[in-house]
Amino acid sequence: MARNIYNGQKIIMVAPHPNGKGGISRVIHLWQNAGFIFDFNIKLIASVENNSNKLKVLIFALFLFIRECAGKSRMEYIHTASYNSFYRKSLFLLTSYVLRKKIILHIHPNYFYHFIKGFKGFKKILFFWLLRKVDIFIVLTEDMQQKIRSLFAGCPVHVLRNPVDIERMRCRKPIDREKNRFLFLGWFNRDKGVYDLVDAAELLSTEGENFSIDFYGTKEIDKLKRYVSTKGLNQIIKVNDWVGENQKKQAFYRSAALILPSHTEGIPNVILEAMATKTPIISTLVGGLTEVLGQDKNAVIIEPRNSRDIANKIKFVLHNRKYCQDLAENAYREACEKYNLYEIKKQFQAILASI
Repeated sequence: MARNIYNGQKIIMVAPHPNGKGGISRVIHLWQNAGFIFDFNIKLIASVENNSNKLKVLIFALFLFIRECAGKSRMEYIHTASYNSFYRKSLFLLTSYVLRKKIILHIHPNYFYHFIKGFKGFKKILFFWLLRKVDIFIVLTEDMQQKIRSLFAGCPVHVLRNPVDIERMRCRKPIDREKNRFLFLGWFNRDKGVYDLVDAAELLSTEGENFSIDFYGTKEIDKLKRYVSTKGLNQIIKVNDWVGENQKKQAFYRSAALILPSHTEGIPNVILEAMATKTPIISTLVGGLTEVLGQDKNAVIIEPRNSRDIANKIKFVLHNRKYCQDLAENAYREACEKYNLYEIKKQFQAILASI
C-alpha cells in the first residue's frame, strides 16, 4: 500500500529500540506490530538500547544513519524526548540537514516546549537554528501544536496521538477484578508521583482501609523500596520490576484501578492501556492528559503532589465501584474512537502524504 505511494524510497527512522522500557519504545513496538515499518518502507535505527553502552550504540547508530542517508531515502523521521534524548537526536538532525534530507521531528513529552524555551546564549542560538531546519513537526496534543507553532511559525505541526492496540489488550476470559487492589505502572521517580502515592497509602493505612498497591516499573527501584520500608508498608505495597506484555495485561484486569499521580506527562501509554482494558483510572490532569481525561467523564482526577487528595480518591474508588466502572466504560469507547492503533496509522499516512 504505502510503498506504491512512496515509490519504494526508504524513510529512515531514529528512535529507541522497540524492546526498551520507555514510552517512545512502547510506541515504536506498537507500530512495528501493526505493520508501520513494512507498509511505509521504514528503516529503523535504534539510538539507544537497554543494558547497552549508550555511547557505543549512538556511534554505531550514527554510522548506520549516514550510510542509509547516502542511499535512496528521501526523508528522515526522528523521535525525541527532552534532555539527553534531544541532545543525541540533534546529531541526527544535523546530519540530515547537511545531507539535504527532509526532516520529520516527532516530539513526545509535553515538557519539551519548556525544555527548549529554557535554552540560553549559544545553546539557544545553536539548537533553535537546528530546529528551524525541520520540515515537519509531529506532536501528541493540540496544546503542544500551538506552542511549537508559536516558536517555529510557518513550519507544519501535526498532531498524532499515541496509539493503543485495542485487540491485543482485550481479555477473552471473564474479568474478576480484586476490589481492593490498585496498580501503578511506570518509571519510579519523583516526577511520576510515586512518593506521593506511598504517602497516600500511609494515610489510608492509618485510617484502617483495606487495600494493596502493586508497583511495576524501572529506574530507582531500590530507592523506592527503601522508602516503602521506612513507612512500614511492605505488606500493603509491592514494588516490582518491569513486566512483559502478558503480565502487564493480567495486572490491568485484576486491578480495581490504575493510579497515575504524575507531576508532568505527555500522553502516557499506561493511560491508554487502562482505557483499552476498561480499568478505572485515578490520575492527575497534567500536560497532555488534559486532552485525554476529565473528572466525571472517564476518570477520577487527583491533584498533583497532594497525598491527602490521592488518599481520598482511592477511598472513593474503594466505595464506589459501579460509578468507577461506568467511567471506565466511557474511557473504553473513547479509546476505540480516538486512539485505536489502526486509526492512528491512517493519520500517519496522511501526514507523510502531505510532504
